[in-house]
Amino acid sequence: MVMSQYLRKGKTPMISVVIPTYNEEKDIGDLLESLTKQKFKNFEVIIVDNYSNDRTIEIVSRFKGRLNMRIYKIKSNVSKARNFGAEKSRGKIIVFLDADNIVKEDYLFNIYKSFEPDAVCSAYYGWKKTIFNKLHKEGISDIPFAIKRDKFLKVKFDESLSAFEDYDFAKRLDELGYVKVANRKCLVFHKNPDKIYTLFKQQKKWGEEYYRYLKYHNEKTPPFLLPFLFFLIFIKKLAFAYGYLSAGIRDIINLRRNSKYAKKTSFDN
Repeated sequence: MVMSQYLRKGKTPMISVVIPTYNEEKDIGDLLESLTKQKFKNFEVIIVDNYSNDRTIEIVSRFKGRLNMRIYKIKSNVSKARNFGAEKSRGKIIVFLDADNIVKEDYLFNIYKSFEPDAVCSAYYGWKKTIFNKLHKEGISDIPFAIKRDKFLKVKFDESLSAFEDYDFAKRLDELGYVKVANRKCLVFHKNPDKIYTLFKQQKKWGEEYYRYLKYHNEKTPPFLLPFLFFLIFIKKLAFAYGYLSAGIRDIINLRRNSKYAKKTSFDN
């Protein structure tokens, strides 16, 4: 990897970490705790809360003495919250994280090492500590990512989107010719749902939002749906096999029961 412009010049720019929150009491403490352990020290944390009605702000406030942190409350969706946080930021680089992320100790330092002029550093992320680990492999993510502040403010998130805003943002960066630097050392762990019902609710919501996204942009080719359709076909065949086998097993059980009943009746007579 090419050496960062900041390393070459011996400069240490401030990094602004923007985190939107809404009822994140189960997760936000783990993320903030991981930020307190960063090797790179010149950073601030900006919390943009959508008026959480749980203990989110109480937990966040416990870290005020340990992190250079500011807390804002605005009524917003996630896109507006991220834009607002970026506008309030003071750093040369902005990092966008979600409340259910956890970062390694060298995460911000590796971002600092990666940056070139006009570059975007996409984080390489993994999945941690859930029963769905094997369903999700590591890959390049649109969120979280890091970007030069002045470049971000020329693009921003589309505030009409409350999901797939990261996908939309990444597409517009490509259209503008921004350079994405994928650094696999910038590892972010994302918490998966740990229950089938929770996963179902999450995926149902994402499916609805993706449909709205495609409709909003008049896109006719839904690239994310192809794997899903193959998955549906697999589930359909699996359900067919299950129905066939269960019917056969029930039939065998009924035949045995009837046979035993017939023998008993014959003996009694």
